[in-house]
Order: sequence, then structure tokens, then C-alpha cells
Amino acid sequence: MLWAYQEPAPVYVGKGICKGGIGLGIRVYEGDGDNAGTVQERTTRCAAACSSKRPPLEFGPWSSRGDAVGFGLTENNGRCYCNHAKFASCGANPASPYKSYEFTFNSGTLPRSRTFSGVLNPQLLAFCRSN
Repeated sequence: MLWAYQEPAPVYVGKGICKGGIGLGIRVYEGDGDNAGTVQERTTRCAAACSSKRPPLEFGPWSSRGDAVGFGLTENNGRCYCNHAKFASCGANPASPYKSYEFTFNSGTLPRSRTFSGVLNPQLLAFCRSN
């Protein structure tokens, strides 16, 4: 039996509409089909990419920007920028297509995203199910 493990996305809260006041953060999704799915799936994927420091598509590297404190997302196509400053430091921009979110913890304290795939021992699986 094959299985995979993926760290869950971090906890985040919506903060409003903002882009420009904070400045562009690291872009981790282009929004050209690379972040497909429902709005919730796109949002969760964006949060996970920013908290785990996914390799930048533009405006990197991480070493020059620091940890993300949140992210901005266009819900219609999934384009995603990581925010490196708090939402309170930006001016409201109702015309912006970007919805801003902040993590509810310090993203630098989380373990980085890990994936494991392998063969699961059927005897171990039976033991785990019985306990």
C-alpha cells in the first residue's frame, strides 16, 4: 500500500484587500493554471507555499526577504504573493484583486513542508487500525 504525508497548511485569517502599500512580496504561484482548484484549495496552497518558503517565481530570494507573515491571492486565478509585512502597514485598496491574509503564528517557527511516499507494511497498518 502506498501513502503520502503532507504537512497541513498553516492557520491564517483574512485581513482585507491590499496590494501596493506593502510592496510586492515573493511570488510563489503565477496564476496561469499552476494553482488550480476551488478558491479554498488555491488559498490553502498559497498559505502552505508561503509558510514553507516555496522556491520563488519572482521577487526572491527568501534570504533577502525574510519569513512570510501572510500572503495575498487573486481568487479568480490563484496568483499568489507572500507578504513580508503586516497588513496594518498597507493602505486599503478596494480596487485591488488581491485578498490579503495573515498567519496567526510566526511562520518561521513551523517545520518546513515535507512529503513522504513509501510502502506501508500491511502488518503495521493492521496494528495501527486496531489501536
